[in-house]
Amino acid sequence: MKAPPAKKIRSASVFHGHDLPVAVLRMPNHGNAEPHSHDFHELVLITRGAGLHTTEHGDCPLKAGDAFWINGNTRHGYAGADRLGLVNILFHPRLARLPLDELDLGAVPGYHALFRIGPGMRQPGRGLRLGLNAAQLEQALAIVADLESEIQTRRPGACFMACGHLIRLIGFLSRCFSAPQEPRGDPAPGISRALAHIARHHAEPLAIAQLARVAGMSESTFMRRFRDAVGRPPSDYVIHTRIARACEKLRRDDGSKLAAIADACGFSDANYFSRLFRRVTGCTPRAYRSLAAPQNAGAAGAAENNF
Repeated sequence: MKAPPAKKIRSASVFHGHDLPVAVLRMPNHGNAEPHSHDFHELVLITRGAGLHTTEHGDCPLKAGDAFWINGNTRHGYAGADRLGLVNILFHPRLARLPLDELDLGAVPGYHALFRIGPGMRQPGRGLRLGLNAAQLEQALAIVADLESEIQTRRPGACFMACGHLIRLIGFLSRCFSAPQEPRGDPAPGISRALAHIARHHAEPLAIAQLARVAGMSESTFMRRFRDAVGRPPSDYVIHTRIARACEKLRRDDGSKLAAIADACGFSDANYFSRLFRRVTGCTPRAYRSLAAPQNAGAAGAAENNF
């Protein structure tokens, strides 16, 4: 007999049409939960107890201090709950456009390890989750409390302040990620270092051999594990990163010539840049700059979704 499809939780039932695209759900006594998915994202902090986080890739044991990210549409659940307490920070889909990579967070390997690497790298029993110590967990929960206060009071500027606290939390957790504490043989830290290197040096020539050295792997192993983690080969990821930076510059529209933007983003040939830009976004750089004007911001977002 075919198993029934997993329950899907919709953002409309969580955010209730309010103007705040983030929510906090405290669950001090979380029981077992059947596999389910949702069309929003979750950041989970385990505050006490134990249990198993179940996904299609296997089961991962949970303990106090664990912090991990669940992408929307990921099928997951909880089992073996024993006095399990957790805090869920829920992200409306539109928060996927927070300009975190436009800032310098992309230079922090822990950001990529926790928030960007695909679930296929998260092996059972040693998944990509951050183990906070007691002091770090207390600090993370203090940031969550600030975020929750903005949601509850809804004073003028609450959306801005809530998103600010959310960025604080993401930055804090990214900095807490410590490679020496990770299990030996886990490829994720090396891929995270490579992603951070690409973010810092996207405008420079980036050879596969160089990225493999940063990751501490042979070229063949790096190519295979990078694709497993990110979902595309390194060369394609570099192109998409450079195009994303070009989109940021075009959105600012400071009057720079396209050739200067291309050069600043790692393309020495403006014509080649234009061809790649159109292939990735579906429109030319000039058209994107026009779409990115305030009255056409929605259309620019639709083009960028082609990434």
